[in-house]
Amino acid sequence: MKGIGFFLRDVGFATGVEVSMQHLARILTEERVPFAVYHYKDDDDLVEQADACPYGCIDLQSMSFGDAALDRILAHHTNVVISIHSTMCNLQAEGDALARIAVLGDGSRPSLRFTCPSASETEGLAAFLANEWLYLPNTFSLPCPDSLVRERSAGRMQPGVPVRISLVCAFRPLKNMITQAAAVEMIAATHPVELHIFEPVYKTPVYQNLRRLTAHGPAVVVEHPQCDNAACFAIEGTFDLGLQVSLSETFSYVAFEHMIQGVPVVGSDSIPFANRIAKYSDVRDMRAHIEALIETPETYQAAERTARASALAVQAQNRADALRTVQRMMDRDA
Repeated sequence: MKGIGFFLRDVGFATGVEVSMQHLARILTEERVPFAVYHYKDDDDLVEQADACPYGCIDLQSMSFGDAALDRILAHHTNVVISIHSTMCNLQAEGDALARIAVLGDGSRPSLRFTCPSASETEGLAAFLANEWLYLPNTFSLPCPDSLVRERSAGRMQPGVPVRISLVCAFRPLKNMITQAAAVEMIAATHPVELHIFEPVYKTPVYQNLRRLTAHGPAVVVEHPQCDNAACFAIEGTFDLGLQVSLSETFSYVAFEHMIQGVPVVGSDSIPFANRIAKYSDVRDMRAHIEALIETPETYQAAERTARASALAVQAQNRADALRTVQRMMDRDA
């Protein structure tokens, strides 16, 4: 049967992959694309559910399975896709992920294709590997009407209230969090500032060092508890400004979720749609971009409008690109 089955590993909490799948599922439902989403506990459960899937295309979201399980699926299905959610930069530092992709994509499994959520990296990976690579955006949004944006905007950058700057991401080295926190501390020397982060699932060395270092600076650190995507999205809309000056991103869900609510974002050149692009290794450059956005009420309000408009344009393009790629994923069964 023509359609697509999406398979995600159940890890006990909502990962970024899970959130992305929820949004994509909503779009596919709206467009009446035949699909189903499956959650598996282990490799045997994955193979069993894949064999029972009525649809011709099997999409494995993220590489949370063993090669033996993949080969068992390929023995019974002629259209299998692996959707990765990492950049080449991240893949180099994520265990054996890149080595596995190099082996699996060497052309010896002709029924296997891959998707990547970055258009440029899709081309880059295709240059290395024999199997087909498709661009599948993984960043969408909860509904966010203009009325909600206006409501949340009214509470931002209030006189006498500290500037609420967010640094919302996984506590990993390539997110460049320590450098960005240093820029916030520099801002705090002249402006009342709060640095907002979310409590991590795992207290990694990056998290521990961030808390140790910021304990000595003038910025107030506000740590929000873990929550689901809807609650996180609502909290993001209350911030005055977002930081995502990371070393590598396939796109950046967080920057997008801030901007579609009108929250300006300073990002790295890995996030080309951000309000301002800062040098990821230059703390003074980050500080200058933050200061430029909050300099006057007029500059800030203009940045809010730009953020919203840019995110809406990105959302429309991502939706169109995702629908086109899902159709290509299924077309092998036509």
